Amino acid sequence: MNVARTILLCAIAAVGSGLAIAGGSNASVVLPAAALAVVAAAVLLVEVVEQTRWPPAQPRGVYAADPAWIRSAFEAGTYGRTSLVQILDGLERSTVDPNRPNATLAELSRIRSMSTEQFRQYLAGRLDTLEREP
Repeated sequence: MNVARTILLCAIAAVGSGLAIAGGSNASVVLPAAALAVVAAAVLLVEVVEQTRWPPAQPRGVYAADPAWIRSAFEAGTYGRTSLVQILDGLERSTVDPNRPNATLAELSRIRSMSTEQFRQYLAGRLDTLEREP
């Protein structure tokens, strides 16, 4: 969300509301000013909703299986495991199970606490599942 655009939309909504209030019973001033304020507020609301996570505890979006992204996730150690799991979730959703949910926070916490060898086995198992499907 662009900060300048957000400030501009807030200003337009505020000025439009002020003009609508100041217009009193003059419909030729009140209606366009109120319409302008409502449109600016609606655009601002749509931008805020697009940036909000629903529900807040779930990761948003699907990560691309970009080799540079994957390499950086491996280099990040245990902190990069979350990205790797989310990439696998997205790949699995697009090939094996379109209804597969993202990993839960508890699941991600368990995965981050695995030893390196356990995590490699986990990855190998997930990759085997993906490779088996046509």
